[in-house]
Amino acid sequence: PPVRTALATFQSVLDTMKVSADRTVNTNLIGFQERRRSGVGRFLTPADVAARMPMATSELFRSVPGLFLDRTMDIDEKIMMRGIFEERCEPAVYLNGGWLNGVTAMEIDGYVRPADIAGIEVYAAGQVPAQFQPGLTGCGSIVFWTK
Repeated sequence: PPVRTALATFQSVLDTMKVSADRTVNTNLIGFQERRRSGVGRFLTPADVAARMPMATSELFRSVPGLFLDRTMDIDEKIMMRGIFEERCEPAVYLNGGWLNGVTAMEIDGYVRPADIAGIEVYAAGQVPAQFQPGLTGCGSIVFWTK
Protein backbone atom coordinates (compact mmCIF):
# COMPACT_ATOMS: atom_id res chain seq x y z
CA PRO A 1 0.00 0.00 0.00
CA PRO A 2 1.22 3.57 -0.63
CA VAL A 3 2.56 5.51 2.34
CA ARG A 4 2.00 9.21 2.46
CA THR A 5 4.12 11.39 4.72
CA ALA A 6 4.21 15.10 5.22
CA LEU A 7 6.75 17.20 7.07
CA ALA A 8 5.59 20.24 8.85
CA THR A 9 7.82 23.24 8.48
CA PHE A 10 8.63 25.27 11.54
CA GLN A 11 10.31 28.57 11.12
CA SER A 12 12.95 29.20 13.75
CA VAL A 13 13.00 32.76 14.92
CA LEU A 14 15.45 34.07 17.46
CA ASP A 15 15.12 37.34 19.23
CA THR A 16 17.68 39.94 18.26
CA MET A 17 20.74 39.67 20.45
CA LYS A 18 23.25 42.44 20.98
CA VAL A 19 26.71 41.56 22.25
CA SER A 20 29.15 44.19 23.39
CA ALA A 21 32.49 43.99 25.13
CA ASP A 22 34.99 46.44 26.48
CA ARG A 23 38.69 45.83 26.66
CA THR A 24 39.42 46.66 30.27
CA VAL A 25 43.05 45.60 30.44
CA ASN A 26 45.62 45.11 27.70
CA THR A 27 47.60 42.13 28.99
CA ASN A 28 50.51 43.01 26.68
CA LEU A 29 50.95 46.30 28.51
CA ILE A 30 50.99 44.50 31.86
CA GLY A 31 54.01 42.54 30.59
CA PHE A 32 55.52 45.78 29.29
CA GLN A 33 55.24 47.37 32.75
CA GLU A 34 56.70 44.28 34.47
CA ARG A 35 59.69 44.19 32.10
CA ARG A 36 60.11 47.95 32.54
CA ARG A 37 60.36 47.54 36.33
CA SER A 38 63.05 44.88 35.86
CA GLY A 39 65.48 47.57 34.72
CA VAL A 40 66.80 45.58 31.74
CA GLY A 41 66.51 47.39 28.40
CA ARG A 42 65.28 50.83 27.43
CA PHE A 43 61.60 51.73 27.45
CA LEU A 44 59.63 54.50 25.80
CA THR A 45 56.15 55.32 27.08
CA PRO A 46 53.48 57.38 25.30
CA ALA A 47 54.64 60.38 27.38
CA ASP A 48 58.23 59.91 26.12
CA VAL A 49 56.98 59.74 22.54
CA ALA A 50 54.82 62.85 22.97
CA ALA A 51 57.74 64.78 24.50
CA ARG A 52 59.90 64.06 21.42
CA MET A 53 57.09 65.06 18.99
CA PRO A 54 58.23 62.82 16.11
CA MET A 55 56.63 63.15 12.68
CA ALA A 56 57.39 59.46 12.02
CA THR A 57 58.03 56.57 14.40
CA SER A 58 61.55 55.92 13.06
CA GLU A 59 62.62 59.40 14.20
CA LEU A 60 62.43 58.15 17.79
CA PHE A 61 65.48 55.95 17.18
CA ARG A 62 67.75 58.91 16.59
CA SER A 63 67.52 59.70 20.32
CA VAL A 64 67.95 56.16 21.70
CA PRO A 65 71.58 55.31 22.56
CA GLY A 66 72.91 52.35 20.59
CA LEU A 67 70.35 52.64 17.76
CA PHE A 68 71.15 54.01 14.31
CA LEU A 69 69.31 54.66 11.07
CA ASP A 70 71.58 53.57 8.21
CA ARG A 71 70.76 54.40 4.61
CA THR A 72 71.16 51.41 2.27
CA MET A 73 72.11 51.35 -1.41
CA ASP A 74 68.44 51.40 -2.47
CA ILE A 75 67.75 54.54 -0.36
CA ASP A 76 65.83 52.68 2.35
CA GLU A 77 66.79 53.31 5.94
CA LYS A 78 67.49 50.27 8.07
CA ILE A 79 67.34 50.30 11.84
CA MET A 80 70.68 49.12 13.20
CA MET A 81 72.11 48.67 16.68
CA ARG A 82 75.37 47.71 18.31
CA GLY A 83 75.90 43.97 18.23
CA ILE A 84 78.01 41.36 19.97
CA PHE A 85 79.70 39.85 16.90
CA GLU A 86 79.58 42.93 14.65
CA GLU A 87 79.88 46.66 15.18
CA ARG A 88 76.33 47.14 13.84
CA CYS A 89 73.60 44.58 13.31
CA GLU A 90 69.92 44.52 12.39
CA PRO A 91 67.72 43.97 15.46
CA ALA A 92 64.63 41.78 15.52
CA VAL A 93 61.48 43.91 15.36
CA TYR A 94 58.21 42.90 16.99
CA LEU A 95 54.80 44.53 16.72
CA ASN A 96 52.29 43.59 19.44
CA GLY A 97 54.23 40.39 20.05
CA GLY A 98 54.52 39.32 16.40
CA TRP A 99 57.92 39.17 14.69
CA LEU A 100 58.40 41.38 11.61
CA ASN A 101 61.28 39.91 9.64
CA GLY A 102 63.60 42.36 7.86
CA VAL A 103 61.49 45.53 8.00
CA THR A 104 62.86 48.92 7.03
CA ALA A 105 62.37 52.16 8.92
CA MET A 106 59.82 53.30 6.32
CA GLU A 107 57.81 50.10 6.77
CA ILE A 108 57.74 50.62 10.53
CA ASP A 109 56.53 54.18 9.93
CA GLY A 110 53.68 52.71 7.90
CA TYR A 111 52.78 50.08 10.51
CA VAL A 112 52.97 52.26 13.63
CA ARG A 113 52.05 55.94 13.93
CA PRO A 114 53.59 57.83 16.87
CA ALA A 115 50.11 58.63 18.24
CA ASP A 116 49.28 54.89 18.36
CA ILE A 117 52.30 53.87 20.44
CA ALA A 118 51.49 52.42 23.85
CA GLY A 119 55.11 51.47 24.54
CA ILE A 120 58.45 50.58 22.95
CA GLU A 121 61.02 48.18 24.40
CA VAL A 122 64.62 48.28 23.17
CA TYR A 123 66.96 45.47 24.17
CA ALA A 124 70.67 45.30 23.40
CA ALA A 125 72.27 41.97 22.54
CA GLY A 126 72.44 39.73 25.60
CA GLN A 127 69.50 41.47 27.33
CA VAL A 128 66.64 40.24 25.14
CA PRO A 129 63.83 38.28 26.85
CA ALA A 130 63.37 34.84 25.27
CA GLN A 131 59.97 35.68 23.73
CA PHE A 132 61.55 38.53 21.72
CA GLN A 133 64.65 36.72 20.44
CA PRO A 134 64.08 34.83 17.15
CA GLY A 135 67.41 33.02 17.43
CA LEU A 136 70.97 33.43 18.58
CA THR A 137 71.70 36.34 16.26
CA GLY A 138 74.01 38.31 18.51
CA CYS A 139 71.79 41.33 18.04
CA GLY A 140 69.06 42.91 20.13
CA SER A 141 65.34 43.50 19.66
CA ILE A 142 62.87 46.35 19.40
CA VAL A 143 59.30 45.69 20.53
CA PHE A 144 56.38 47.99 19.69
CA TRP A 145 53.04 47.94 21.51
CA THR A 146 50.10 49.88 20.10
CA LYS A 147 46.97 51.25 21.77
